[in-house]
Amino acid sequence: MSLRLTRPEQLEAQKRYLRYAALNPLGANLTIGAVCTLLALHWGASNLQMGLLYAAIYLTGIFAVLTPVLFSGQDATRVTVRSWLVRSLLAGGILLLPLFSSPSLKSWLLVGFIYVFLSIRAIGVATLPSVLRAVSGPRDLATMNAGAWQRWYVGCLITNLLAWGVLSQRHRLGDEAAFMLLFGIGFAFNLATSWSLSTLPPTGRLARGSFDALREGYAELRRTGPFREVVWVTLLLVPMTIAAG
Repeated sequence: MSLRLTRPEQLEAQKRYLRYAALNPLGANLTIGAVCTLLALHWGASNLQMGLLYAAIYLTGIFAVLTPVLFSGQDATRVTVRSWLVRSLLAGGILLLPLFSSPSLKSWLLVGFIYVFLSIRAIGVATLPSVLRAVSGPRDLATMNAGAWQRWYVGCLITNLLAWGVLSQRHRLGDEAAFMLLFGIGFAFNLATSWSLSTLPPTGRLARGSFDALREGYAELRRTGPFREVVWVTLLLVPMTIAAG
C-alpha cells in the first residue's frame, strides 16, 4: 500500500528518483551485457557458459514473482535500496577474478556473479513500480516513467561509448586491465545508484503476498485465454533470444 506524500515531498522525491534513473545504466551496463560477454569470450568461455550468460536475465526473473512473498509488508523503498546495495557489493567481486589462474574457473565464477547480481536485481526491479507510484502520483506518473526511460537510453549510449574507448586501448592497458577498469567504473556507479535510492522517502509497504496467492494466480492463468497467450509468447521468445545470442 503506497503512502501519500505531500506535493513538496513528491517534487523533491521526483528529483532524487530521476537522479537514480540517470546513474543506474552507468552501473548496470558496465556489469552485465556486452562488457561481461566480451570478458567471458576473452577467457575462452565454452558454449554452455555463454548460453548461461545469455539466459541469466530471463532465468533470474522468477525472483521478481516471488518478491511479494519474500518481502511481504516491508517498505518498498527499503527493499529496493537493500537489493541495489547488495548487488553492487557482490558485483565488486568480479574485480577479484584476475587473481585466479584458470580461465575456465574465472568464466564459471563470472557466470555465478552475474546470476547472483541479476537475481537480486529482479527483486529491486519488482519493487520499483511501488516507489515510482508513490513519488509521482497519478498526475506525473507517465512523465516520470518517460523521463526515467530517456535517462536509461542516454546512459546506455554513454556506457557503450566508454566501453569502446577503453577496449580500443587494450593493447596499451592490457586485455584484463581494460575489462577490470570498466567493471571498476561500473562498481563505483552501482554504489552511487544505491546511495541515490537511499535518499528517497519511505513510499509504503509491499502488498501482502503468499504462496497461496501465487497458486490462485496460476489458476486464473489457466482459466483466462489471453493470459495464457502472453505466457506462451514469452516462453517462446526466451529460448529464441538465447539461441540467437
